[in-house]
Parts: sequence; structure tokens; C-alpha cells
Amino acid sequence: MKRMGWLLLSTVAVLTAHAQAVVVNEYLNQSSSTGEFVELKVLADGLELGGYRLRDFTGSGSLGGTITFSAAAPLWQNVRAGYLIVIEMNQGTSADVDFSDGVVVVGEEDAALFSATGSFTILAGADGVQLLDAQGATGNHVHILYHGTPDPGSAFEAAAATSPGARAGGALGSGEVARFVNTDEQADFGDDDHAVNSGAGTATQGAPNDAVQAAYCAALLPLWINEVLSDAGSDGGPLGTDQGEFVELAGPVGLALGGYEIEITNCTGTTYTHPLGPFAIVDDGAAADDGFGFFVLADQGAPDPGDQDLPADGIDTFGEASEHIPDGTGAVLLRNSAGDVVFAYAYGAPLTCPGLAHRGLGDLAGPGSVGFVGASKPAEDADGTPMVSSPGVENAGQQLPVELIAFEALLDGAAVLLRWETASETNNAGFEVQRRGTGAWRAEGVVEGQGTTSEAQHYRFTVAGLPPGQHVFRLKQIDYDGTFAYSPVVEVAVGVPGAFQLSNPYPNPFAGRLHFSLGVARAQPVEVAVFDAAGRRVATLFDGPMAAGQAQALTFDARGAPPGLYLIRVRGAYFLASRAVVRIR
Repeated sequence: MKRMGWLLLSTVAVLTAHAQAVVVNEYLNQSSSTGEFVELKVLADGLELGGYRLRDFTGSGSLGGTITFSAAAPLWQNVRAGYLIVIEMNQGTSADVDFSDGVVVVGEEDAALFSATGSFTILAGADGVQLLDAQGATGNHVHILYHGTPDPGSAFEAAAATSPGARAGGALGSGEVARFVNTDEQADFGDDDHAVNSGAGTATQGAPNDAVQAAYCAALLPLWINEVLSDAGSDGGPLGTDQGEFVELAGPVGLALGGYEIEITNCTGTTYTHPLGPFAIVDDGAAADDGFGFFVLADQGAPDPGDQDLPADGIDTFGEASEHIPDGTGAVLLRNSAGDVVFAYAYGAPLTCPGLAHRGLGDLAGPGSVGFVGASKPAEDADGTPMVSSPGVENAGQQLPVELIAFEALLDGAAVLLRWETASETNNAGFEVQRRGTGAWRAEGVVEGQGTTSEAQHYRFTVAGLPPGQHVFRLKQIDYDGTFAYSPVVEVAVGVPGAFQLSNPYPNPFAGRLHFSLGVARAQPVEVAVFDAAGRRVATLFDGPMAAGQAQALTFDARGAPPGLYLIRVRGAYFLASRAVVRIR
């Protein structure tokens, strides 16, 4: 693990990430709570749901029941974007705890997954379902969907007035649902215009609420072109015959490919389009279950010709004998159901495909295959060296780049919880957690690494008993050979308990706008500023007096700013805190 940096993914999964990491997508009212459900939709990859809280409100506006996601349940760890979580009320068992199809159906009373207090019941006249994160004793607001008119001065009214969230409509009859429809951009999940009450029999439990939402949220799931074989030669059919050519997609196992198309063009007018119909991404059968697999579109001379039944070897193929991948110069594109290009290989020299980014694949003429080696997710420049083709399995030497993709410090009284995530590790012996207060850097402890792995890893470390004042943290990542690298720093200020409340910025990583909120326990002047990795001030989001007890919504509009690491610094008269965030393309 020679280098530690910030992974800037170029897949559509990140480019279209929503402002929220997860939203209340739909809920059903029944004459009794049995049969009711709440559905959540995950909108950001790698979500850690353990400790999150879901709560509802009574008709009088006071707090009803609260459901807490178990931090010990593996199901709630590293949840992927695009997944649906259906929680059935008054159910002690869970009908489906396998995310392979993108949906789980779980029981509210399943003690392995939740703990609950109070009575969680959707009411007809006025009710709301609010989602809170795992921070602190009560959690920070994440999202709310509600119907009816909250009572003035009630806990319900206070929750409904907190962004993001939306009002679906008035009273909700038995068998009717509140839900989001026509959600095709970030703001829709917090916009009243996209939240509606739907009549009895219109619940879409475990499925997107409409076609627009289905297309938009499907695009959140990571999917890319992983390998291309042209003019097969010794790899497949005879050289120059184009037999055995293929296009390989990679993505999460179980991802349905209906609506996607592979387009192959020579960039001068000849184009072939292949709808992917009933296919799905299937497991590659590797011993290390990383949750990712492949789909292979191949001609009739490829291995397993015509095989469409999710075979054990992880290859799906169907043939088009009259079509082939252009030699020398061309492009292979992946389009979603809206016709948007999700990913594209443009290759050849000189490049003659207008409007497509050159992926550095070089000349495909002659036997051999090109694809991603040294990285199992795409970067801007792929390795264009011809290689032995490997349809349906990882490419030779394919590993995630050595990257730290998240690092944050969460303050809890006089203790700080550090959490970080790596996209992959190579020869990683471990991390030394370092802190600097008023003096020099000092080691607080060591966390063992995972050696070499292509799977994302999640770590946490708590530093307790810190004195009041500013504390800066960093990670010293150490290889087996003794070489090391330092992470970016994060900082917090330990002060008077309850001095301030700073929510986690979302989404993170982000493409355009970043959102978070800040509240202070006592009135004071506050400055909120954004700095780049070189320490240069990029933006000042707030500078002035801040009233006590009121949450201030803040937005960092980074459109036009270069990708990279940014630091949000919040400074008050009685506290100092910061959050590290990543801007992507």
C-alpha cells in the first residue's frame, strides 16, 4: 500500500449521487398497524446503517415509536446505492435478508436487526416517518416523509420543518400510501411537488415508485465496461475473423440489466446496438466474495454461445454473428434506459469519436484484449496493454487502487470516534492513529490492516478522555516493508458538552452541491469556510452571528471546482470543528 489518496470514482454511481444518503421512500397506512410498512431507498454507496433510527409521530403531534437499526447486524454494513429496505410492522421474522436482488424485506420485531421502543403506527389524519442518523444520543435528522398537518408546537411539526423532507398530502385512508414519484434529480426527494398520497392498492412495496424513479435510481448502481476483445485471434476464434469477440460489464451481483444497451460504433457511421433484455450481473465465483460480478456480451463463436441462464461460471452471452467490434479505432458505449451514456471506451489513434473521452486503450487491432488491470473499478486512463482475455472473471492483476475514500472524526462528549474506509489495500500492515493537541504529534494506537485485498474495508478507533481544546487527527499507513504515508487531517474541538451540533455533510463524495446543518447551544459569532487540500480558502458559507437553538442549513456549491479533497471548517467563539469531504466529477 505505497500510496494513500482519495479515490475519485468515474462511474455513474457517484456522478448522480443524491443529496441524501438514504430517504424514506414510501409508507402504507392500514386500519391496524399489522400489514403496514415503511420503505427506505439507499442513494449513496457504502452506507453504514447501524445505529440509524426510524421514528413516527402520533395524531396529537408527539413522538410515537422508534426503531433502531442494530449496529451489530452485518446486513446494515456497507449497504449499496439503489437498494430498497422494506420494514414490515409487527413482524417478528424477516421474509428476505438477501440484498442480491437489491431488496430486503425485514420485520420490525426481528431482534437480530432492530431494537424498538414505543408503538410505531401510521395514522390516517396526520403522521410522519423521520429517519435519524447514528450520531449522539438522539441522532441527526436525515430525511422525513409525512402527510396531514402537524400540530403547532409539537415534535412532529419541528421534525416536518427540518430539511430535507416533504409533505405527501392530507389525510391518508386505510390501504393508501405516501410516497415519492417522478424523482429524477437530487432535489426531488425533498420537494413537496414530488411527494403524493396514492389510493388503496397502489403500494409499490419493494419496487421503485414509478418508471422515472426506477430509471434514476438504477443509475446509482455502479456498472462499467470492464474488458473488450477485438479481432479475436488466438484468444477466441481465428485471427481476423472476429469470432470470439466480447464486451464485458462489471457491477454488483444481481443488478438487473433490463433497459441497458451496449452500443458498438466505428465512429464514422456504422453502429450496432444490443439491448440487454432479461440479463443480470452474475457472481464470478471467486473465493473472495466482494459482491461484484460480470455480464458478457459475446458473438456466437465465444465460450458458452447463446447461454442466457446465469451459469455457474459467471458468464451470460448471446450472439450476433453479423456484428463485430471495430479494429483500430472505435468505441463501445453503455447506455441506460434514458439513453444516457453510463460509460464509454473510445480507442484508437488518432481518436475519431467526437464527444467521447479517450480511455487510453490504444490500438485494438490484432489479437488480444484490453481492459482494466491494476484497478477493478475504472479510472480516467485504463491500462491499454493487450492481455490474455478473461471473460466472466477478474482481469489479470486486477485490484482496486490503493486509496482512502473516507475519513471522519465524530465528537461524543470528551471522546472522538474516528471512522475511515479504504477502497482496497496492498501489503497494508496497519494504521497508526496520531493526534496533535497543543504540542507535537503523538500515537494514540494502532489498527491492524488487511494486507492485500480488493474489497472495501471499514475501520473505527475511539480516543477517549480528551481535554477541552482543539484536537487534530491523522492516519499513518504502514506497509509490511516499513514504508508509510500520511492521510489528510481531520480536527475537532472538545468543549462544553452540547456547545454545537454539526451534521454530516451529504452526499460525500459529492458531484455538485454539498449540504449540512449547524446549530449552537448559545448565541455567538460563527464562521463556516471551505478549504482545499493545499489549505487555500475556497468559499465562506457563513460569517456572522448565529442564534442559539436553531439549525442553520448550509450548502457548498462546488460546481466548477476541481475534483479533490476539501475541508469544511466551522469556528465559533466556544468551539472548532471540521469535516473532510471529496468532490468528484
